[in-house]
Amino acid sequence: MPPRFSILFSRIDVELSNDPSMKLNDLARVLGVGRHYVERAISDISGASFRDFRKERRLKRARQLLKNGLLIKEVAGKLGYRSSKAFSRFIRTATGSAPSSMRHDIGDAPQMLPPLPQMQPQDH
Repeated sequence: MPPRFSILFSRIDVELSNDPSMKLNDLARVLGVGRHYVERAISDISGASFRDFRKERRLKRARQLLKNGLLIKEVAGKLGYRSSKAFSRFIRTATGSAPSSMRHDIGDAPQMLPPLPQMQPQDH
């Protein structure tokens, strides 16, 4: 991972964890960098587009929230979906299963993207 992207990538991950529906332009503004820089960091580190990376983060967050017992409607709202129907469609497309099945097979659910590389602490 290029060192210049390490800290930025950590911040991207935190921001998308806090707001999984965040748009690229909003994320770039919050981070104080250009949108192309954010896209490049995500692409270089994960090999994915911003859109696919955000989908993976949403899927990961959905798994966590469902496992913690939240209702599908509540999870949909927290992830920025306007309806539980749209959220359910997203989950079915991404995993081939209903959202309710994610409560039980969290570790076995397929990922849309390959696992992210582990970040190494940097010496300053």
